[in-house]
Amino acid sequence: MLRAPDQSGGVSARITQLASTSGWTQATAALQAPASADDVPAELAALTDAGVTRYLSHGHGDAILLVHAATAPNAAMLVLEDLPKNLWLQTHTALWHVCAAITAGFAPAQTWSGPFARRANSPEEAGQRALENGDEHVIKFTETALRAELRGLAAGRAAAAHALQIIPMDN
Repeated sequence: MLRAPDQSGGVSARITQLASTSGWTQATAALQAPASADDVPAELAALTDAGVTRYLSHGHGDAILLVHAATAPNAAMLVLEDLPKNLWLQTHTALWHVCAAITAGFAPAQTWSGPFARRANSPEEAGQRALENGDEHVIKFTETALRAELRGLAAGRAAAAHALQIIPMDN
């Protein structure tokens, strides 16, 4: 995984480094855009699922910011039908680049080494836990993870439980 060399500072400080990061230009140029606009929903689902899965291993790098690598493409899927179809390919490409930049800027070098929280026994329990936590990032990530689980992603509830574990309760 490519990472911004200096993992300090905020979004601007980290993202601006990427243009001069070895391999970044080649990695982003290698993006295979969907063949047609009709392929965009599946590609956004895959991008979302990758963000949910990666959160389990790397979310601790920045528990709040890395939520967006999953929730941003999920949000686009929710409104895609309302966008003109001629914007779908551009939407996918922009989101792919945003998710890659967030990940490169904030994912830690080391994967999570601590114990994982117990996943909820049901989607309803996962949703209730998120609501009890109260943090908007936990809530929207849980919703995203549960949608991914409905598509067949086995890690959905585990990722939601992990977000609860590493994002403090909203007071």
